[in-house]
Amino acid sequence: MFDVIYINNDEGGFGGPSRVAEGTTVQQFLEQKLGNYDPSRYLIRVNRAPCVADQVLHANDRVTLSPTKVDAA
Repeated sequence: MFDVIYINNDEGGFGGPSRVAEGTTVQQFLEQKLGNYDPSRYLIRVNRAPCVADQVLHANDRVTLSPTKVDAA
């Protein structure tokens, strides 16, 4: 287990450390955090670079989730 920094810019946003098991991919991590999510709704980056769903996370990676469309209230 190791920590990654998770920043969610959706619905008010929040950020902080999250514990991750060795071999966890970006997709697995976000499914754990968000449940059934639609990746087409988000720009997902690891260490400020766009990533692929099967990218394996490493200690101290920074995962950023930003909506591609912001809903008006």
